[in-house]
Amino acid sequence: MGNLKKCTSRVPSADLLRKVGHPSPCNSLCFTGLLFLFAFSASLTAQRDQVLEWPWRTDTAQRTISLDEFQVLLPPDAIPPVDKPRFESSAEALRHYHADEPVIAVVLDGESRAYPLSVLMWHEIVNDQIGQRFLSVTYCPLCNAAVVFDREFAAPKGGRYLLDFGTSGMLRHSDMVMWDRQTQSWWQQLTGNALVGRLAGGQLKQFPAQILSLQDYRSRWPAGLVLAKPTDDERPYGDNPYPGYDTESEVPAFYQANPDPRLPPTERVVDVCFDGHCRVYPWSMLAQKAMIQDNFQNQALVLFFRPGTRSALDQRAIALSRPIGSVGVYRAMLDGKALHFEPYRGNFRDRETGSVWDHTGRANAGQHKGRQLEPVLHHNFFAFAWFHFNPDSEVYQE
Repeated sequence: MGNLKKCTSRVPSADLLRKVGHPSPCNSLCFTGLLFLFAFSASLTAQRDQVLEWPWRTDTAQRTISLDEFQVLLPPDAIPPVDKPRFESSAEALRHYHADEPVIAVVLDGESRAYPLSVLMWHEIVNDQIGQRFLSVTYCPLCNAAVVFDREFAAPKGGRYLLDFGTSGMLRHSDMVMWDRQTQSWWQQLTGNALVGRLAGGQLKQFPAQILSLQDYRSRWPAGLVLAKPTDDERPYGDNPYPGYDTESEVPAFYQANPDPRLPPTERVVDVCFDGHCRVYPWSMLAQKAMIQDNFQNQALVLFFRPGTRSALDQRAIALSRPIGSVGVYRAMLDGKALHFEPYRGNFRDRETGSVWDHTGRANAGQHKGRQLEPVLHHNFFAFAWFHFNPDSEVYQE
C-alpha cells in the first residue's frame, strides 16, 4: 500500500464553508457532494485517519511530484462516476432538463452526445464508449474544467491499457485528481497527466468538445443523444452545490497559492495550444466582441461567441443562473484557403463568399452551406486554474 500519510488533509473552517456555500441536507445520499460533506466537518474529522489509510494499491514510489501536494478530502469514488450511462433523445431530454443549461457536446465518427453539467456536477466523470472510441467525460466544478479524454492509453514504458476512471477523493491545486482502476495511478484532471503510480509520466489524449446550451445542441445535432439522469440514486440534479462560486472576486477557497494577476481568478478563459505554446482569450472580451479572428503559431483561428448558455456555478438552481454564453474555436480555413469572418445577424459571415456560419462552425447559408469548419481543441477554464498549470501562457490582446 502506498504511504498516503504523506499527503495532507484539510477540513475547511465554518467561515470558509459560509464563504463558498453548501447545499441544505436533502437525504443521506447527498453525502457525496463535496461541500455537503464538509458541512459535517466533525464527522469528517473523525474519518480522516480512515481516509488517509485507504488501501490504495498505488505504487507511490513512482511519481512525478511530491505526495505533499495532495489534499485528501474523501474516500475514492465517494463522488461516484457514471460507469453505465443511459442516453435519451434531445427532445426527451428537454422535458426535464432546462433548455439553456450547459452541456458538454462531443462528436466522434459522426455520432454526437451531450453530457449536462447538472449531472456531472454530482458525478464528475462519465466513462463511455461511442462506436469504437472509448472516452471519459470529466468535469471539476472547482476549476470549471470540462475535459474529454481518450481511455485507450499507450504507456510511456510500454503496454496498452483501456482505462476506467474514478474520483480519488483528492485535490491538487483545487483540481480533481482522478484514479484509474486498472493500475490505481493518480491523474491530474485538468491536464491529463499521470502523477503517481505505474503510469506516472503518462499523458492522456483528449477529444475536442464544446460547452453549449442543450437547445443549441439539439438545433445543431437533432438526432444526437443526451445523457439521462441516473436513476439509481437521489442526487439533486439541477442544483448547484457551489452557489456564487464563479462570481467570487477573491481567490477560490480550495486554491492555496497566489493566482496569476493578469486576469481575475474566476474569469473564464478559452485556451488554445500548439507545439507547447498556449494563448488564452478572456471570456469577457469574447462576449463583448462576438468573435475573434487570430493567427497563433501560424494557425489561422476564429472564435465564435453565442449568448444564452447559463452558468452552472451561479445560482443554487442552474436553471435560474445568469446567462454567460458559449464559445467555439475553429480553423479559419476551408479547402486550403483562409476565410475571414465578421458578425452577421446573430451569426457570422465569411467575406470571401458571404456564406453564413453558426457558432458550432457549420455554414447554414451561402456557397458553403452544409460545410463544417475544423474544430480546434480548447477548454473553458477559470483563469486561476489554467495559469497555475500553464504559467507561460500569453493573454490575447487586440
